[in-house]
Amino acid sequence: MPAQAQIEGNTMVVWSEKVKQPVAVRLGWSISPEPNLYNAAGLPASPFRTEKWRTPTQGKN
Repeated sequence: MPAQAQIEGNTMVVWSEKVKQPVAVRLGWSISPEPNLYNAAGLPASPFRTEKWRTPTQGKN
């Protein structure tokens, strides 16, 4: 589900009204991501995910 995010100090706080108890966050996790998170130098954040479970295509090159 899409979510909102806010930087508070060194922490990214993420929430969504559609997800009451989130277990993971993904950023830029699509075929053609459109980054909207940048560092102080103006560089976009690399795509990431916080969960550790395997994806359906992981390990299938």
